Amino acid sequence: VREIIKDILESENLEVVAAENGKAALDEVYKMERLPDLILADLMMPVMDGLKFQEAQLKDPNLAPINFVLMTAATSFK
Repeated sequence: VREIIKDILESENLEVVAAENGKAALDEVYKMERLPDLILADLMMPVMDGLKFQEAQLKDPNLAPINFVLMTAATSFK
């Protein structure tokens, strides 16, 4: 799903950085010279899920203002 969303966004000429889990995504954001305008995250990622990612994002005053969308393909979860 990550690759499909990436391909769709890139087809609209948007710059996309994809990561396989929240920890890797957070590491990527900290390396960026220019912060992203939007972060899309999956609720159920390995290592660091989308909710944990957002918690880390909101704790950092530089990252907190970035728009964040939490998604999931799951039909049910606990």
